[in-house]
This record gives sequence, C-alpha cells and structure tokens, in this order.
Amino acid sequence: MPTEPVILLALASLMLYIASRTAAQALGGTLGRAVGHFIPIALVAAVAAWLKYDALAIDLLFASTAMCVTLVIGVALLAAPNNVQRFDRRTWPLFLPVVALTWMAGSMGVVDWRVALGLLGLGATFAWIAHTDRGTFPGHGEPRVGYRWVLVALSIVVAVMGAIACVVGAGQVLVTSRLVTQGILASTIIAPLLVLPILGATTEAAQNEGSSANAIGTCFAMALLNLCAGLPAIMIVRIAREYHNSGELDALMASPLPTVARLFREQQAGTGMAMGFPIPYGIWRLDTMILIMSALLLAPIGLGRWSATRLEGLLLVVFYVMYLYLVSPLGM
Repeated sequence: MPTEPVILLALASLMLYIASRTAAQALGGTLGRAVGHFIPIALVAAVAAWLKYDALAIDLLFASTAMCVTLVIGVALLAAPNNVQRFDRRTWPLFLPVVALTWMAGSMGVVDWRVALGLLGLGATFAWIAHTDRGTFPGHGEPRVGYRWVLVALSIVVAVMGAIACVVGAGQVLVTSRLVTQGILASTIIAPLLVLPILGATTEAAQNEGSSANAIGTCFAMALLNLCAGLPAIMIVRIAREYHNSGELDALMASPLPTVARLFREQQAGTGMAMGFPIPYGIWRLDTMILIMSALLLAPIGLGRWSATRLEGLLLVVFYVMYLYLVSPLGM
C-alpha cells in the first residue's frame, strides 16, 4: 500500500481527535460531551455520503455506535464501579426501541423517510428528557460561555478539514487495495480512530469521579445521536447529492414551486429518484444484532432492576472483540 493514504489518514485522525476532545471539553456535561464527540463522526459520514462512499458512511455510524455501547461502556465499568442514580437511567430504555427501529430498517434494506421520522422522534424524546435532567448534565470545569463557543467553532472547522482528509485518504486506500472494502475500512480503522477520544475521555472521567455513571451516560447519548441524528442526516445528504447531480437543485432554485410540484408527482407515480439510504445486508446481519444484544444486557440496568458490575463490563468488551473479528477479513 502506498504511504500517501496512510499519512493522510494519520493527519486526519489527529485533526479529528483534537476537534473531538476540544468540542467535548468546551461544551461540558454528559450531553454536551456527547455532542462534541458526535460532531467529527457526523462530518466524516456526511462527507463520505456526499462523495458517494455510501457504505463507508453508514458502516461508520453503526460501527462507532457498536464500539460506544460495548467497548467504551465495558472499559468504563472495568475502570470504576457503577453508581447510577434514578435520573441517570431515564434515557437508557430509549436505546432499545431505537435499535429495534434500525433493525426493521435493515430488514427492508433502506433508511427511508418513515424510519428517519421515527428516529428523529425518538431523538427528540431523548433530547427533551436530557434537557429536563439538569442535575445530571452540567459539566465541571468547562470554559466561560463566550470562549466556549469560540472553541466549538474552531473544533468544527478542524473537524471539517479532518473529515475531508479522512474520506479522501480512505478513497485512495480503496483504490490501491483490492482486499479492503468500504465496510472493513470503516469498521476496523476509521470508527476506532474516531471513537478513541471518547474511550480516553470516558475512562478518565470514570476514574476521576469514582463512578462510571456519567461515562455511560455519554456513551448512550453518543449512540442515540449516531442513530437518531446521523442516519437521517446522511439520508438527506444522499438525496441532496442525487438531486444535485441530476440538475434538479438548479431547477429548484430557478423555479421552486413548479419543480416541487413535478418532483412530488414523480414520487407519487413511483418514477422519481430513491428517497432513502441503502443499508448493506452485513449491517443488518451483524451490527444491529450486536446492538440488540448490548441493549438487552443493559436494559435491566437502565430500568433499575440490575446493578452493573465489572462482569457486565467484561461481557461488553467480549461482545466488541467478537464484533471486530467478524467484520475483519479474518471473520468474513
């Protein structure tokens, strides 16, 4: 393999790591840290979808979600005992219906507008619950408000550059290597690199706080953002890409109402462009199954019926090792 793609991916990883840690620290709090870590993942997936690397985009979202709810939570539980209060658990049960909805989408082979609306609705429910849990989500030691948003803006700029470099480097790897597919590259290289700052931050927080509660909350928030916001976002990007390539966006800018009416008639007649994002069979067969297993394991904890220990953390780490083996060329 040529060294240029490797160097490009390494530089992209460094920029995305800096952007993720900076945005998470600037926003602060469980939900704010999740949003900060989500920004680079969402940007890489969006750039990949715009540049026609559809499998890379959707595999990245599912693989990073699987890593958050297995490896990252597992390491957090191994690093510190769990001490989750009742209000911390309110968002946990939402993960199971979200995963079930993505499993249904995988069985259909596409994320369409109905699935997207369902995910957005569940995401809005999560955001409302998280907003009402004011005792849980404020952070500690975050910068002043004005300085905070300057850091977030700079993080987004760095993340955009890192996302473009990452996707371009991934494209060069795909061209030069016949053994690497978009799914393998996303699941085994790009997703772990993007989740690395989350793993480091949550483990550090669990050790410093003596509890894995906030770390687990950040991971669940990340998983819900990836699925409830990331999947609809890449669907919209793909639709915009298709309409841009066909010239429909220019027609829409020139004559909005007639173009919208024509496109609506074409959709009604079934002759319009596809309004969804395809889901590879491998994601439905493997990624959603890993997410369902993790959700079932963690659901009793989220409902307050079970206390998480290091044994559950070890099981989650084993889940991720199994997943990584199955998505790698060794398990295919």
